[in-house]
Formats: sequence, C-alpha cells, structure tokens
Amino acid sequence: MDINELRNRAEQHYRSGRLPDALDAYTRLCKQTPGDAQAWHMQAAISGMLGQYQQTADCCERAIALAPGAASIYTNYASALIELSRHNDALDALEKALELNPADTNTQTLLGRLHLLMENQTRAAAAFREAFRSAPDNAEAASSLARLLLD
Repeated sequence: MDINELRNRAEQHYRSGRLPDALDAYTRLCKQTPGDAQAWHMQAAISGMLGQYQQTADCCERAIALAPGAASIYTNYASALIELSRHNDALDALEKALELNPADTNTQTLLGRLHLLMENQTRAAAAFREAFRSAPDNAEAASSLARLLLD
C-alpha cells in the first residue's frame, strides 16, 4: 500500500470512529514517513483518546521536533503530561502553546484546570478569566471561573 492510500485509510478509520484501526494505520504511516509531523500528531491524538498517555507524549515530542511552531501539538502534549502527573512539564508545554497562540481558549481552559490540580486558585482563575474573555460562550471557563469566585 502506498503512502497516500495509507493516509486515506487512516483518515477514514478516524472519521468512522474506528480508533484502534486508525492508530494502527497512523503508526504504520509514521514508520514510513518519519518526517510527517501531522501523522505523528494524529497518532498522538488517537493514542490519547485510547488512554495511552505515554505513547501520546512520545508522539507529541516527535511532532514538536518536526513542527515546533504548531501550538496545538503543545496543548495535546500538555494533556498527556497532565494524565501522567507531570504537572510542571505540562505547565511548560501550555506556556509554549500560549506563546505561539495566545488567543487559544482551549489551551487557556486547560491551563486553568492544571492550576486547579496544582492547587493554585489564583492562577486558575486568571486562566479561566482569559479564556472567558476571549470566548464568552466557553461554558467550562465560565462555570469554573464562577465556582472559583464563589468559593
């Protein structure tokens, strides 16, 4: 199977919700095209959906090395690091993601959740406030900020 066929198959599996098949196809695609940051990022994302957080982190590291300016990779990396209880590393990844894309409300919201895990309510509130300011329809940011302000 050529690379384009493999990529198409991986995307079809992913869109159809066949995540183990999609992960297998993206894993094979990464082996055949090790310089493809998007393939590594997709492998990372699907690994995360399947609860394979160390694999997610490893794939994100590969993707970051290939595309260091892609903010979304850092955000996904941080999500995996949080699941692995590597909070300080996750904080570094989120700060880098926000440096690259300061208006990303999903990253701001994840930063707020991380600060809550790290028991820093002041910084959590600031992150949720920034996410809410950027996107007032962000329900998680609004409800999390409200809970912090009412406590």
